[in-house]
Amino acid sequence: MALVVTLAACGGPGEDSATSVASGLVAEAREAGADESQLEILADGQVTYTEYEQAMNRAFACLRERDFDVDVKGTKPFNGVTVLDYQVQGTTDATNLDDPTARERMLECELRYSDAVNSFWQVMSPDAVAFIERRDAALAPGLAACLGEHDVDVPDDATMHELVLASVDLTTRDESVDCLLEIGYDEWDG
Repeated sequence: MALVVTLAACGGPGEDSATSVASGLVAEAREAGADESQLEILADGQVTYTEYEQAMNRAFACLRERDFDVDVKGTKPFNGVTVLDYQVQGTTDATNLDDPTARERMLECELRYSDAVNSFWQVMSPDAVAFIERRDAALAPGLAACLGEHDVDVPDDATMHELVLASVDLTTRDESVDCLLEIGYDEWDG
């Protein structure tokens, strides 16, 4: 999911930067293999829930055409937005997701029809940006304190992104310490 990382690093687009963000996102999506339907959605620098759902349904249709079973269970909240709650399973030897070739066939559908739009919706839509800002403001002090308790020196003005990277680095060096887990980063629901 390199696209998600790129989007997260950009921060929320303001009115002035929407065109720039859209242009870069469209180029990146095109290079990743996105079809024209995704590129059209991304062209204005905004993604609505309806556009997100349409892109996801195109990916689901592709998966079903390739003999994958797609079970859409409804919707659920995720990082301040509503996302489709679904599960993909193989139905034949050729779609067994334990097989790298089958996983690649699944990922091709997602890359082509939904990945860029899905990533944008979950990270760059106004509700997602607002959620991320609230989460960062709420959790940054606790994360900085946890890092300090483990002798990780971070500047007082460190961004949440920098704190997260320092935490991941700490966990890489010492698997028994996970400051993100300790502060409830993944469970925070704002």
